[in-house]
Amino acid sequence: MMDCFEIQEIGYQDLIRRLQDKVPDRRLPTNGSMEITFRCNLRCKHCYLGERRFTPPGGPGTDARGELTTGEIKRIIDEVAAAGCLRFLITGGEPFLRPDVLEIVQYAKKKGLLTVLYTNGTLLTQEIVEKLAEFPPLYLEITLYGMSQETYETVTGIPGSYARCMRGIELLKQHRVPFKLKTVVMTLNVHEFGAMQTFAENLGVRFRYDVNLNATLDHEKYPYQYRLSPADAVGIEQSVVEGKNAHLDRKQYTGYNPVDPAVLYQCGAGSRTFHIDPYGQLSPCMLARWQSYDLRNGSFQQGWSIFLKGVRIQKASNLSQCHTCQLRPLCTQCPAQGMLDHGGAMQPDSHLCQTAQQRAAVLFFQTHSSLP
Repeated sequence: MMDCFEIQEIGYQDLIRRLQDKVPDRRLPTNGSMEITFRCNLRCKHCYLGERRFTPPGGPGTDARGELTTGEIKRIIDEVAAAGCLRFLITGGEPFLRPDVLEIVQYAKKKGLLTVLYTNGTLLTQEIVEKLAEFPPLYLEITLYGMSQETYETVTGIPGSYARCMRGIELLKQHRVPFKLKTVVMTLNVHEFGAMQTFAENLGVRFRYDVNLNATLDHEKYPYQYRLSPADAVGIEQSVVEGKNAHLDRKQYTGYNPVDPAVLYQCGAGSRTFHIDPYGQLSPCMLARWQSYDLRNGSFQQGWSIFLKGVRIQKASNLSQCHTCQLRPLCTQCPAQGMLDHGGAMQPDSHLCQTAQQRAAVLFFQTHSSLP
């Protein structure tokens, strides 16, 4: 019998790192996302899409469909795959408001993309889940807004949405469609965070969370009334790692590994990641949309190599408070948030500064309390 080589299993992030090491300028569009609609059947109080969920681009009374057609989306997927994309997220709004969502998911998968689908789960039916089981994406990810009907629907604003979400999760489990759960932790649901963790554990699925809220894409700040205090946000982070008999570590916050310390975008936006909105606008990420390239009038390759190259080389100001801050690895400040909050990419948010300081204090205490 012939000897066989054992194929070593590696994680996705390690795979991406190895691929980037092979690319001279490390500018490979490995991670992409596409909103196929802004429309949503829920009315979540904290949503960063704001009024875009309800008002078409031309304003009230105009055609809500100015969205990319199925054919246009497939053409973009062709170009994205040819450019070397590996992981491709399809999201919304609520993607299942488009009748062609399964066709789009299947097409992306056939093109070799590791296709992920974000949904609130409330529109999943027996028929839809059976089709997903036949040709599943890499996984679906469903957002939980609470573990009780009262809390969930306080966030979503839609009666009956809790039961529909639970039914959708049940169907996915029954048909063995791969899925994960997540939540945005805020003042409206923080009291049920532990219950959401337990729910995911009992289902045997992965669960993640986020303590950050963003202003809307139209610069409205009303979501901030629901965000946790810095102490409560870091307390949630502590509770998660302590439940795993571990300690806070700065790597868990941002995975801080800048492409170039001098550039504006430290996170890989426009260097490794990209985002496409329902109308074909290409941008560095979901939040940084003040600069965009129209894929209806140009190709993805042009957008990536010409337009996003200009974004990639933008420099951070040496005078910026963030640029010289020693707590940068513990902070979630980013140019996109600065623009949404203050109209300036280098303007820090005081709430995020305080949260980073709180993390630093916890890490300092942990380090010194463990000394002999």
